[in-house]
Amino acid sequence: MPIPDVGGIPPQMVYTIDQLEVGKIIGVSGATRVYRGVLKPRSMAVALKHLWGEKAVEYCKREVAALQKLDHPNVVKIFGYCEVSTEEAYVLLELSEDGTLSTLALKDLSVYERLIQALKWSLQTAEGLRYLHINDLLHLDVKPSNVLRFGDVVKICDFDTARKIDKENDSTKGTGRLTYAYAAPEVINMEDASHVSDLYSLGCLIFELITGERYCHETDEIKIAKDVKESKLPSVLQRPWPPCCPEEVSLLTERLLSYDGNERSPVDEVIQTLKSALRELQSTKLDAVQLFAASQSPPSTEARSQVTTSTIQSPLSTLFLVAASNDALSMRDLAAANVSVDTREEDGTALVHVTASTESVDVIAALAELGADFMSEDSLKRTPLHVAAARGHVKAMEALLTRESIDTVAENGFTPLHYAIAGGHADVVKLLISRGANVEAQQQIVRPFIFSLLKRGIPPL
Repeated sequence: MPIPDVGGIPPQMVYTIDQLEVGKIIGVSGATRVYRGVLKPRSMAVALKHLWGEKAVEYCKREVAALQKLDHPNVVKIFGYCEVSTEEAYVLLELSEDGTLSTLALKDLSVYERLIQALKWSLQTAEGLRYLHINDLLHLDVKPSNVLRFGDVVKICDFDTARKIDKENDSTKGTGRLTYAYAAPEVINMEDASHVSDLYSLGCLIFELITGERYCHETDEIKIAKDVKESKLPSVLQRPWPPCCPEEVSLLTERLLSYDGNERSPVDEVIQTLKSALRELQSTKLDAVQLFAASQSPPSTEARSQVTTSTIQSPLSTLFLVAASNDALSMRDLAAANVSVDTREEDGTALVHVTASTESVDVIAALAELGADFMSEDSLKRTPLHVAAARGHVKAMEALLTRESIDTVAENGFTPLHYAIAGGHADVVKLLISRGANVEAQQQIVRPFIFSLLKRGIPPL
């Protein structure tokens, strides 16, 4: 049900148009425009949400009256209201100079740093959402573009679709305006919405912040609705996650995106899981740096066991977290602390193998500068080039091809070209052949592969 009239807006929050300075447009949300403005009596920069139409203005008054008491560090603050006429009004809001979570630019950060930032923002969004639910409010349109950034802090905004929860059944009717790619199945199906509907949207946001990909790639609303009704949306566990992401986070996201709202994790569990993941990642990396700095040789098994790594989504130990996270800056810091860049695991796996396996191209470049041995072999006599070829990592291959022999043979007699063909990685095969891989000596495997590509209509070169 719509937010009810709870007694009007306090007089001290009502302003006239003469008290406002309306600047340039800074955002659009549906039929609503948002302008940069100044509240003259307080000499304060604000965001001005501009509304047109009698119904919009009436609803806006009820919205401001209901939301004006909200006070939480992760919820945008409403400063006031200005009614120009019965058909035109402004809502005065906190002004963000940093944009929303949908306009992120994290390319300059390492994988590890991006993950830490994504978890922090996910946690803050969850805490803001819990506050709304405690105050009997459903947002019903949680998505990156509705979360504003204020430096390192994020705040939920845009309450156009918000609804009061019916305390008798802990639910409310859904909204007519929704963003299908982030909406819960029950909302898309026009069923009653509840706090778990917001949690589904939160799951979409968490997945997108951490992986850089939208959970639902489809843009056609009819197709999305059809996929939702037929339960065709894929499991997030089948999608790529950063190698250093704690498994508890991906499992949490999977639960949040459950079709059945009863299976979604409560918001308190979401908050605790994200806090735990952040503690683990930050302490793990700190311990890794300290352990490495203490000696050029790997620490003992006993020392390793003191570091919590139980949920890190990587088969490698904490010792290789920096390499797996593509954190070139920390790798250089470790080298400056006299850490050997040729450190190995007990099975012979070296840092260079880890970078090839996780396609950590920034660390590959850093290790090259630091003099790492890129011809290093693991227990199967595979070099990093073999590992990258087997996984189909084109970018890693391009970075490695200038640093080691292209036709190196592993213990099983395979060259990188063999591994690429065995894995069906056509792009890697093309790259190796274009860089001079010895095709003549491997005609027995190359010819059938090229024939299979031609048969499927794929140009082999």
